[in-house]
Amino acid sequence: VDTSQPLAGSVSVRSLHFGNSTASIACSNFRDAETSIQECEWILSNRTVKLVNGSTDCNCSDCVFDIAMPLITSEDDILTTLSIEVICRNKVRLRASKSIVFDVTHPKNGSLRCPSQSSNTSLITATFSGFMDPQSAVDLQWAVGRLVIGDILSWTSGGINFEQGQLLSTKLSLISGEKYTVSLQVTNAAGLKTITSCVTTIDTTPPVAGIVQDGQVSTDVDFMATSSQPISASWSGFSDAESSLTYRWCIGQAVDAEDLMSYRYVGSATSATCRTCTMGTGVTYYITVQAVNKAGLSVSVSSDGVMLDTSPPPVGFVQEGSDI
Repeated sequence: VDTSQPLAGSVSVRSLHFGNSTASIACSNFRDAETSIQECEWILSNRTVKLVNGSTDCNCSDCVFDIAMPLITSEDDILTTLSIEVICRNKVRLRASKSIVFDVTHPKNGSLRCPSQSSNTSLITATFSGFMDPQSAVDLQWAVGRLVIGDILSWTSGGINFEQGQLLSTKLSLISGEKYTVSLQVTNAAGLKTITSCVTTIDTTPPVAGIVQDGQVSTDVDFMATSSQPISASWSGFSDAESSLTYRWCIGQAVDAEDLMSYRYVGSATSATCRTCTMGTGVTYYITVQAVNKAGLSVSVSSDGVMLDTSPPPVGFVQEGSDI
């Protein structure tokens, strides 16, 4: 007499064929201690609504069988969760069953952000948000590559901070001037994947220094005649091989000093004017320009100085004749 139910094994979706609306289902390890598995059947459901069912010659000890999936021709046709249940019975009609979610949609893409430039050759970082799957939990792995995905850091779940949405890897050996691709792979419970990438450039060299001129004319100005004149500067020759530059400038009584005007950001402009700065007579003021690349590295250059001279030359005398 057999009064015990069979033992349920495992069920998985081996493949899905949209063209002919079929799916291959793998099942294994269904067994019965007293008698053998006599028959197996399957039921395809949309949540709680049965769509289609059928039987299979497979006894689910270790085999694959195909099922028909009517009206499904693409991923767009599947708007809700499908599930498949495999039911096997022994010779006395006692049953064991196993159900799985039939998820054929890839995880939803999110946002992956890398710093465009970084000066750190041993560390790489990125932030992410919005990756999810409406049918199941997701598993995240990431990789870093220079020539191909993962040739610097192969796929790993290490260094992922889910709460802060951050990827971080240290102890790398990155090369200045090279571009590195950070890739994030999101896998749902059905094994379907979504991969997103961003690129960061390693830059360990500061910008190339240019020249700074007092005044906004083509030649450098060394003196100003009235205190009502605004203080201006122009600069040129700054460059960076890896990225664009932004600038800030200051004015003071010494090189890199800010006692007249503290540093002000001017973006990518190559000239600037301070209309509220008041110079003291006879004092030399130096204009310092700092060029910053996208890795945060900078170089500073100062002008040769400009002085406010409001006093005319002392009066001399003129003597007639050639006898001095």
